[in-house]
Amino acid sequence: MKTLAEIAKSLDGHLHGDGSLPIDRVVHPALASGPRDLALLLSASATKYLASGELVSAVVPEDVDPARTPNWISVKRPRLALARLMELFERPVYSPPGIHPSAVIESSAKVGKDVGIGPHCWIGPETVIGDGTRIVSNVSIGANVVLGKKCLIHAGVSIGDRCEIGNRVISRTPQSGAMALPLSRRSAGAWKM
Repeated sequence: MKTLAEIAKSLDGHLHGDGSLPIDRVVHPALASGPRDLALLLSASATKYLASGELVSAVVPEDVDPARTPNWISVKRPRLALARLMELFERPVYSPPGIHPSAVIESSAKVGKDVGIGPHCWIGPETVIGDGTRIVSNVSIGANVVLGKKCLIHAGVSIGDRCEIGNRVISRTPQSGAMALPLSRRSAGAWKM
């Protein structure tokens, strides 16, 4: 939870109204449902939501009139404000440091510093896991894999043998009903399947 004043300071915005108001989440103006929601308007096209008088707090571009919204933060660059708000209200995945007792790590694998390997994970032979990487749970990483530093591998991911994955990569399984297809080499500016 952040206060409206803390958020305004983080956004380099101008606060109008009650800065002590607690904010729990950032939402699209149409989805604001209570006094602890902060509506984010990226452009003047969303001003119809301000006119309703139902919003308690909003972040608006400098050139937008907040109408009947009692508390608002005006910002020069609303898309930059969106990026900063995402950082402020980040909800990281739970992944404690250390190796869970149910994880299986082949003896020839190399695990870096400050790595978290969750329950029921398998790390194959000759695999290298970079410093600061988090492997959540039920993950299978094959043989001879190189996984970079500060990666996040979500639950259920399977990484095949001989893959090389760079630093700061986030990997997760496809959404339900989605299908992952292998892609062949890039040819003439397009990927072929």
